[in-house]
Amino acid sequence: VQLFKLSHNYTFSSNMINEAAFGINRNTTTVGAGPSPFPIFSFLFADSAIANIGPAQFDQFRVGTVYQFLDTLTYVHGNHSFKAGLDIRLNRRNAESKTQTTLQFGSLSDFHNNSPFIISTGGNPLLHYANENFGFFFQDDWKVRPRLSLNLGLRYDVSTVSRERDGLLQNFDLNTLAVTPRGQKIYNVDPNNFGPRLGFAFDVFGNQKTVLRGGYGIFYNRELPASFGSPQVNSFPSTSISIADLFGLGNCPVPPATFGFPVDPTIFAGCGTATKMAIERDLKTAMAQQWSLNLQQDLKFGVLQVGYVGNHVTHLLTDGVVSPRNLNRADIDFFGFNLRRLPQFGDIFLVGTYPSSQYNALQVTFKRNLSKGLSYNFNYTWAHAIDDVVGFFKDYQDEFNTHGERASSDQDIRHNFTFDASYNIPISSWWSGAPKRIADGWQISTISQFRTGFPVNVTKQGGVFGGFSFRPNIVPGVSTRCPNFSVPECQFNAAAFTDPGVNVPGNTPRNFLRGRGFAQVDFSLSKNTKITETTSLMLRMDVFNLLNEVNFADPSGGVTPGSTPNSLVPTAFFGKSVSTVGNQLGGLIGFGGPRQIQLSARFSF
Repeated sequence: VQLFKLSHNYTFSSNMINEAAFGINRNTTTVGAGPSPFPIFSFLFADSAIANIGPAQFDQFRVGTVYQFLDTLTYVHGNHSFKAGLDIRLNRRNAESKTQTTLQFGSLSDFHNNSPFIISTGGNPLLHYANENFGFFFQDDWKVRPRLSLNLGLRYDVSTVSRERDGLLQNFDLNTLAVTPRGQKIYNVDPNNFGPRLGFAFDVFGNQKTVLRGGYGIFYNRELPASFGSPQVNSFPSTSISIADLFGLGNCPVPPATFGFPVDPTIFAGCGTATKMAIERDLKTAMAQQWSLNLQQDLKFGVLQVGYVGNHVTHLLTDGVVSPRNLNRADIDFFGFNLRRLPQFGDIFLVGTYPSSQYNALQVTFKRNLSKGLSYNFNYTWAHAIDDVVGFFKDYQDEFNTHGERASSDQDIRHNFTFDASYNIPISSWWSGAPKRIADGWQISTISQFRTGFPVNVTKQGGVFGGFSFRPNIVPGVSTRCPNFSVPECQFNAAAFTDPGVNVPGNTPRNFLRGRGFAQVDFSLSKNTKITETTSLMLRMDVFNLLNEVNFADPSGGVTPGSTPNSLVPTAFFGKSVSTVGNQLGGLIGFGGPRQIQLSARFSF
């Protein structure tokens, strides 16, 4: 990461100031796949318990550069403080994906017999994407009365259409079923991005002890260049050959002579299907409406605040992190083969802004600033996040019914409590005559979090081309809790679900189950010793997860069809937590891991 900023402030008069700045933000990312003479041997559609063999899945190089121009003019007149300005960003992104070949196997037996059911290849040379963001705003902070203040504002944002230096950013036209010409604009600019802002603060009794605050605003996302998954596939196709192609049910006029490892690169010539990305012509800018209302009361020994916060986000871009709809899934059952609606193509992803989300929360805060050596801060949130957002590497159960995915968000946490406190230990008041260097500077502190679990989605594993997205039916009257409940081994009951049939959507809602909650208490003890007027030494001990609470990660919700009609059996990890929260975060010190003690020293001069 490289950062550069140049700023200049100019004072026109005592009540008018201009702030101008120019900045450069450059970020280079190399996602190496690791050295390997082999392609990727994947068991993604067989069992998640089986790890891939070969290099990592992505071998990419990316450089992102943003040139930013900022200017804000502030003018104070009477009870008004006016601000007007602009925010212009020139976005540049270079990206390269080295060619990789992947063989998909349905089981370890198929791998032993060198019998893949899909062989795919894809990659692209270094491409140079660009676009620009323009933002203009005006704001008035108005002191209407000594007890009432208003914040009024309006912002306008617009982003130019993403492009590639050599015209190699192309769309796929669903009407003509062809890729648009090089250099042609891939979608239209959305110019209707006006964001009003309104806020107020009211001193209810005029004693500055009880304050009512509220606000509403509309905010727009700043689009980045070609930020929708894998836009390069229209210009540099990612091609797959499946078993169905070999049997004349796909797009392979002449079946290849070999189909296995080692992979003959010539088999992709005139055989197989290519992935396409169709981008909505009238692509809307993601918009968030946010509102809040809270009451703050000074209780002398602390400040209590109770409030309601809500937001509603529409036109969320299916940028890959939010999965786009696949309009050409192989989910038509034909005597055991999964066929596509358009067999001459592979997956056809519809990049658009059709997902939305909603969040509502009650927030309670009780805070005491440092007084007599003690400070603390309690925070409790009761919330519900709802959306129809399908996350990364996931799929819609019914690609033509996105509303069927509306449920609790993947990140939904119903109850969350955090607490932090610090206390300066007054040893000198307990031990009269103690040397100051020994008695002074002692402090204990803690940070704690307790929350309920995240949702867990129940899916039928083992399908191909998004088949794993289908959910089962619910068995009425059967508990989803494991009869012999234990953490981490048995948390869900597979008998609570039944198979609705091959490629048939089930009635189980998305994110139907819940994982385990989280609890962690951190503690620290520090001693700050002043050596001279300009030097000091701090000794500190941090204990992460003081109580050594085991915080298991979410269990799997994968089931697979059984041997009898409509039956389901659990996959290897169904209802099991196979890692901790700390493991999922890379084993970082502190959050979600086992008890850890860290000793540190800092010399200040």
